[in-house]
Amino acid sequence: VLIRKATFDDESFVVNILCKSFRHDPHMNWLLEKCRNPSKLRIMMTYLFQKTMEIGDVYLTEDYKAAA
Repeated sequence: VLIRKATFDDESFVVNILCKSFRHDPHMNWLLEKCRNPSKLRIMMTYLFQKTMEIGDVYLTEDYKAAA
């Protein structure tokens, strides 16, 4: 599987991958448990993607199944 640097155009793919990956993560659930917004995880992952792209790199597999 080939890996490439993500661009801002890849935001929805990366955010979807991260949301699926962390949906049942106990640490993330603990962190967000008091938030009543049902989109809380997506909002956080979108923020993290945007900030990481500003100061560093995000990587995405060519098949859109994994991101780092």
